[in-house]
Amino acid sequence: MFDFTDAHLVVLLDNLNASKLDDSWARALNIKDKEGSGRGAHFIRTELEKLKTSGKRTGEGEWLGQWLGRAMEQDREGRIIPYGLRERDIIQYIPVDRLLPGADSWREVTAEWRRAPRRGDELPSLKKWLYETKGVKTNAEHLRNAALDVPAPSDLSCDALVTPRG
Repeated sequence: MFDFTDAHLVVLLDNLNASKLDDSWARALNIKDKEGSGRGAHFIRTELEKLKTSGKRTGEGEWLGQWLGRAMEQDREGRIIPYGLRERDIIQYIPVDRLLPGADSWREVTAEWRRAPRRGDELPSLKKWLYETKGVKTNAEHLRNAALDVPAPSDLSCDALVTPRG
């Protein structure tokens, strides 16, 4: 992306700890300023690769670490705002009863999901579990329709995306 545009880029991902992401990015920028882009890039890659949710590494963390590291190596980190969502999964911004009629809260649903049988040591993804155990359609079209007319949550407003969290 950096090679084809000089646009300011916001990368928004779920399945990341937003406060750890913010802290790691701030520390990487500080390391870059003091020790150079290679050290800052190495730090952000290493830190985000270690991010875990539910005890396992996330592909989102690994991908974002590589992308942010590359931005640093190309001195383009000033054009980047990495942004982790407050909720673990993007579908949790859709009212739960639109996807699972009769459910009272995402907290209740995710608690049940966390108690679900594991495959080996791994918990299935929330979307996969919802589909397999509750019959919830989690394809893009169904989720888009369920999200129609849902007001944007405060952490997804334009102001939130361009204002540093603190």
